[in-house]
Amino acid sequence: MTQFDLTDDQREIQELARRFTADAITPHAAEWDEHHIFPRDTIRAAAELGFGGIYVSESSGGIGLGRLEAALIMEAMAYGCPSTSAFISIHNMAAWMIDSYGSDALKAAYLPDLLPMARIASYCLTEAGAGSDAASLKTKAVKDGDHYVVTGSKQFISGGGENEVYLVMVRTGQEGPKGISCLVIDKDMPGVSFGAQERKLGWHSQPTAQVNFDAVRVPVANLVGSEGQASPSPWRASTAAASISVPVRSAARSAASTKRCNIPRTASNSANPSPTSRIPSSCWPTWKPSCKPPARSYMPPPSK
Repeated sequence: MTQFDLTDDQREIQELARRFTADAITPHAAEWDEHHIFPRDTIRAAAELGFGGIYVSESSGGIGLGRLEAALIMEAMAYGCPSTSAFISIHNMAAWMIDSYGSDALKAAYLPDLLPMARIASYCLTEAGAGSDAASLKTKAVKDGDHYVVTGSKQFISGGGENEVYLVMVRTGQEGPKGISCLVIDKDMPGVSFGAQERKLGWHSQPTAQVNFDAVRVPVANLVGSEGQASPSPWRASTAAASISVPVRSAARSAASTKRCNIPRTASNSANPSPTSRIPSSCWPTWKPSCKPPARSYMPPPSK
């Protein structure tokens, strides 16, 4: 007997995400990664299904789902492309923060564009000298009348240079975790600049860059919540759910490839673990029509 099962509504949500992934993400993921394509149109198509405001309340225009439903969506999309799934997850985190803690004026200013992903949001915590340890961050916001003056930089930010909105963790008070606040900063505010795109091993469907703030004047009205209230959002569940799909798909592709190659299991190749004795020559990268591989294979050639 299982202690947990999905409801009918949750299964419907999961199936919707799977169908979208199969149609709009999986067939294109390899090309996106190879050519460093940012699939903005596909991301906006996901928003048409409500995936731009998964956690945002229905009263604010979102679909008001919980973390379990969001995990199901992220897991399904990551099966096609974990990079794109993570990117959409980050945008949802930013939209949720504005909806949950922002003033009515801040919600009205940003959510109408964030929900359809007409504008896309980044979450800016990581710094070169602090990593993702909020207690150690150095980016400062000093209050000056009806503005904050923000100085510092954020490292390895998903959407850096491409996204229009940045939710930035800044230090407005004492050292340590209690002095951290969150400001909404627009890409086109004077003093905002971006570093070169990061060199990554994979995850090329999402732009990633340093974000710099040189005395950027940000309206006090763009404070999310109150001073000292910001802390890293508990989004590890969605990240973990998306990560599950990577080994699951790898295992599925390996099983399909093995079946396609019809590798015989004999006493000889079972006893000898040598790759060349277990995999027929027709299944090395010089593929034959009778043994078609997956779209990509990283199987090494036999040693000479």
